[in-house]
Amino acid sequence: MIVISGSPGSEETQRKVGQAALETADLILVREAVPLACKGALEGFCGTAFALDESLKAMGIRPEELEKGVRVMARDELRELLRRSGGNPDEIP
Repeated sequence: MIVISGSPGSEETQRKVGQAALETADLILVREAVPLACKGALEGFCGTAFALDESLKAMGIRPEELEKGVRVMARDELRELLRRSGGNPDEIP
């Protein structure tokens, strides 16, 4: 699982999205990265995208704007998911 918190157009975000595509990894989208959960933003991405509910609300993104299959979760749920997958839950800001 790869955690992304930066803006969709940033170099680091683009690098992480590319890495996820190559590794067929899942993405956890938080803070400024949640617009990537919207329809068409991750075209060709084959993994699962998880989005932090409070970040979506803060950015005014409505459920109907999300790509089909995006899983919206609370912070504690995402931290537990990351921990279970062998990642560091502290990556969820």
